[in-house]
Amino acid sequence: MRAPDCKIPHYSIHFFTWNGNKGAVEASDLRLPAGKQPGERVWSDACDVGFMVCGRTRNVLFTQVGEDRDPEGEFRSWRFASENNEFEITIFND
Repeated sequence: MRAPDCKIPHYSIHFFTWNGNKGAVEASDLRLPAGKQPGERVWSDACDVGFMVCGRTRNVLFTQVGEDRDPEGEFRSWRFASENNEFEITIFND
C-alpha cells in the first residue's frame, strides 16, 4: 500500500485495548471532539479514511472498512483494518 499523502492522525498502540489482533477504544479516549468521526482522508485522490497506529518497531496504516448505527441512525462504532487485514480496530462512539 502506498504511503498517505494527506495529514492523518497518529495514535500510540497503547491507546487501544488488544485481544490478539483485534483492538478496541472509545472515541473519547482518542480525544475526538463530540460529533467528530474518527480518521481523516488518507490520499488526495481517493476517499479512504484512516489513521496511523504507532508501535515500538513500526507504524501501521488503518483504513475504515465499516460502521454500525443504531435504529435511529446514530453511530455506535466504526471498524478499521490494516492493509493486509492482519489487524482490526473498533472505535466505539461514547
